Amino acid sequence: MIISLLLAFYIYRWSTELYGLKAGFLSLFLYLFNPVIISTSRLALTDLAAATFFLIATYYFWIFNKKPLLKNLFLTGLFTGLAFLTKEITVFLIPTYIILFMFNYKKMSIKKSILSLLLIGIITFLLIFATYGFQIEPIGSSFPSHYNDRAIEEINNKFSNNIELRDRILYIFHNVPLPASTYIASNMFIAFHSDKGIKGYLFGELSEVGQKWWYYYFVVILIKTPIP
Repeated sequence: MIISLLLAFYIYRWSTELYGLKAGFLSLFLYLFNPVIISTSRLALTDLAAATFFLIATYYFWIFNKKPLLKNLFLTGLFTGLAFLTKEITVFLIPTYIILFMFNYKKMSIKKSILSLLLIGIITFLLIFATYGFQIEPIGSSFPSHYNDRAIEEINNKFSNNIELRDRILYIFHNVPLPASTYIASNMFIAFHSDKGIKGYLFGELSEVGQKWWYYYFVVILIKTPIP
């Protein structure tokens, strides 16, 4: 609930800075009485936290593009790190930053812009690294045993036609220590599921992996979104 209030504050703040006080109150009103927000705010889920840190990180990057101060750069890196730690899908902050940068590239030189993006990345990385207790281990040591076996099986299947490449990947998997390897492993697991896909269910019918109906997600959005 506290995170939900934090998101409400930044929605009001950013809307006010963009379009004035009336727009700020309108945005705040729409947020506070949104049935999805009301129902989700009381639950300990990653979705609302990810949305909160995603928006705040984007806000401070927008501010940094307008006022390239060290404080704004640090806050961008801080909230980007918090977003990345909350949910893997917040990796979409990267293309979001690129789009915002393209609209504001005249504010800074190319050299300064690249350096700024690099510093934001370093701050983000250090926060993730610290959160995982400065862990440095091979990815294979970071997976639970049942995931480990499954990962090895998938690597063997995917690279069965290229033995040399498969052996190199397995060597890295088992022997090369990486910073925050548990975080890297979790992102790899999500990427694997996204690539492989899962079965679908709609209107009493099952679909096989990777063969959902083209209208599946459109229908799901219509069904799951409350009418108010």
